[in-house]
Amino acid sequence: MNADLPAGSLVERMTRGKSYTTTELGKLFGTNAKGVTPTLTAAMKTKQIVGVKLGEGYKVSTRYYVAGTEPKPVEEKAPQVHRWQVGELTGYDRGNREFQELARIGRGAR
Repeated sequence: MNADLPAGSLVERMTRGKSYTTTELGKLFGTNAKGVTPTLTAAMKTKQIVGVKLGEGYKVSTRYYVAGTEPKPVEEKAPQVHRWQVGELTGYDRGNREFQELARIGRGAR
């Protein structure tokens, strides 16, 4: 791949919403990952392509998306406060609840 290849040509060959590694981008143009790096860097500087890091620890990899089609970061929700169950229990859960109540009565906890 030539270094004079415009960054827009890389964006034209990419499918919107699909993630690519540098190796996959190189295969689009019939070259290796090192050959596509200058064009990829130019496209990232002009904000036509966005790199998203996936994984944790030593398994981090970068996937490249057309700008605007990358997945949005997921917000981590706070753990929910325990809620007491309201209503009738059936089957196995009802048997467990009755056993627990009898055990409490036997200990004098009720």
